[in-house]
Amino acid sequence: MKNAKTVYKIITLGDTFAGKSCIVNRFVQNEFENLSNTIGVDFFAKDFTFKDTTIKLQIYDTSGQEQFKSITANYYKRADGILFVFDLTREETFQNIQFWINEMKDQSDDFTKVGLVLLGNKSDLVDAKKVEIKEGMALANTLGTKYFETSAQSGYNIQEAFQFLVEDIINKKSEEGENVPTGVVLENKQQEPKAQKKK
Repeated sequence: MKNAKTVYKIITLGDTFAGKSCIVNRFVQNEFENLSNTIGVDFFAKDFTFKDTTIKLQIYDTSGQEQFKSITANYYKRADGILFVFDLTREETFQNIQFWINEMKDQSDDFTKVGLVLLGNKSDLVDAKKVEIKEGMALANTLGTKYFETSAQSGYNIQEAFQFLVEDIINKKSEEGENVPTGVVLENKQQEPKAQKKK
């Protein structure tokens, strides 16, 4: 297995209590814990194996609270990838994703070069679900990315979402002529997100 020196900076964006910290904790530690609200920004790191290549992911878990907006905005710049997260049981958090998209567009050096993925969290709470899968897919389609329903509690689709995000980062860097990790073979991007098939 090749040990690449590639490091990607990823940030989470979404409302408070959407489950951003729980998703990151599940991905990094493979455990579920009801975590308290993030104050400002929490930092996580994980070596992620992607197509026989090791990539270091630096994950900045941002607060969704208004009073920390000026702090979290500093982390938007030079981000390689973004996880937009909403709570499937609270429709307002889905509606507010557009706010977070606009925030990122305003603060990012170049939003079109950033890897993206949209997550609807708490899929395990089936009876409380307020956002349908077709709504999430439609929003992801406008972003040119893929939508995953996830559960930080069970781990459902967490690994898959991060894997897709890393591949999207690599594809976009390749398109810009930037070096990609040694040993990574890129696939046809147009075949990846199912949500992109509908125009």
